[in-house]
Parts: sequence; C-alpha cells; structure tokens
Amino acid sequence: MTMRRAGMIVAIVATLMLALLPIVEVTAKGGKVAPPTFGTGPSEGEVLAGSVTILVSTTSGLDAASLEIFDGSTWSDVTNITSATSWLYNWDSSSVSDGGYQFRLEGWASGVSSGVTNGANFVVDNTVPSNLAFVTENPDYGNGLAISTRAWYAIPSTGTLSFTWNATDTNLDHATLTDVPTPGSPSNDGPGFLAHRWDWSTGSFPSQGTWDPVLTVYDAAGLSSTETRYIGIDMVGPTVGTPTLSINSDWNDAHNLVFSNLFNGASDSSGSGIAGYEVRDSADATWNSIGIGGAGTLSLQAGVRTIQFRAIDHVGNRGTSS
Repeated sequence: MTMRRAGMIVAIVATLMLALLPIVEVTAKGGKVAPPTFGTGPSEGEVLAGSVTILVSTTSGLDAASLEIFDGSTWSDVTNITSATSWLYNWDSSSVSDGGYQFRLEGWASGVSSGVTNGANFVVDNTVPSNLAFVTENPDYGNGLAISTRAWYAIPSTGTLSFTWNATDTNLDHATLTDVPTPGSPSNDGPGFLAHRWDWSTGSFPSQGTWDPVLTVYDAAGLSSTETRYIGIDMVGPTVGTPTLSINSDWNDAHNLVFSNLFNGASDSSGSGIAGYEVRDSADATWNSIGIGGAGTLSLQAGVRTIQFRAIDHVGNRGTSS
C-alpha cells in the first residue's frame, strides 16, 4: 500500500514538472518553387519576324528555365535560360520555317522540375511580300513601267488618277501609295479590308508635271516590298519651231510651198513630248498632219495666203499656231 502511494506521488510530481516546461512549436517547411512565367514574348495570335526577346519572370528559387517550342506536332528544346543572362534570351525566328508555333517554359531547381508554363500561340512569317502588281490605269500615252515609258495623262485639275495593286503574302496587312500629285496624300489601303486600289483626286491637279508613285506593301510581321511607277500630267500644248520655207512654181501658175525644220526650236517643255506637226492654208479650215519629220509641201493657188503650223504632243494637246 505504501509502495503504491509512493508511485502515484512520483507520477504526479513528474506531470507537474512537465507542465512547467516552455512549449515549443515545430513547423515542417517544404519550400515548393513556383514555375517560371513569360515576362515578354509573343502575344496570342501575333505574326512576327526576326529576333524575339524572351524574358523569364517568377524566377525565385530557380536554377534555370528550359525554353521549348511546339510546331503543331512536336515539342523541341530551344535553350536553357539562367540568371547568367539576366533571364533573357533573344530567339532568332529564322531558325524555324514560316508557320504557327507555341513556346513553353519549365523551371528547374536542384534538378527538380518546378512546373511548366505554356506561352501564347503565334505565327512566324519571315517572307517578304512578293509578286507585286502595280498598275497605273488608262494612261493616254506610255505604260509607266520606266522613265522612258512614263504613263502620261491629259486630265483636268478635277480629274482622277486610278491605281490598282496586288501582292502575294500569307499575312498581307496593308499598302501605302506615295509620291502622287498633291495637295494631300492617299490613305493607306488596310489593314482590315483591302480595296487593292486607289482613285486619287485632289480637285487641284497641276496642268503639267511628273511623279514617281511608290507602292509599299506590308505584311502583319512588318516586312515590306516596294514597286515604283512613273506618271505625268500634261494639259499644255507644245510650241512649234521656226520653219524653213521656199516656193516652187509649175507650168500652170500654181505654187508649191516647201517647208521643213518645224522641229527647230520646237518644245513640249516637261510634257509628254512632240508627236507630230500640222499645217493648213488660211483658205482651208482643215489641218493636215505632216508627221514627226516637220517637213512637207503645200499646194497654193495664186493670191495672198496665210500658212499656219502647230505641234501636237503625245496626249493630243495642240499648241498655238504660228
């Protein structure tokens, strides 16, 4: 009985001593590292070309982030990005063919994956627009393909110049037209709806001048191609030169006026150029063409006659008679 009481007393004392000790809380700390994310990179649906900067964010605790690319069927390694490069990587899009792609990042800490983050779907287009077709419509003379074949127009100040265009590119975006008669300039064709033409009018075209319209076609990646045409406006008639004249008499007292050198001093200034000459007798209302040679004969009856000459340019402007 005495032993049992002694044991109970010892147990009670031990319990009281434990109750007086300080309480200590122990928490297990697992420390899971978050997966990396894209700080910069392609956006959803973006069409891109050239170099693209990939910035890895959420890098705390990471040793590296592996960058992979998906081509629609297979994931392929691109590179490992680390703090040694400030978590930056400049990816050269020309390393793959044009088409649709997606990036993903996988984080690594002490050889263990911290998880994967998928990037946006994007399109690579490193091909510039090609097969440009650029037409200056309905010129009165020339075709506009070269300076020597400049497309000339005899249009009034309130007239309209029409241009059409086309090009080949998977991701055509918009086109611009520059160096046309002022004032003002045409609006861009696109982006969005593409009309593939401009009908350009300012209400105050000059009576004469030359321009070299430039078509620039852009795709959605910002790549561009250009094509140039050559046009002119000519509403001013040319001036005729000073002819050389002589008269030959025949047996019946009629006379032949012989003339030449109408081109001597003739000019169309900066216009479309002289296409030929015309002559008439004051007694005749009809002008007779004598071609570009500027020489010929005119049969005259006896009496006082006034002979007139004038030049014609390539768009049909007739100069003042002399």
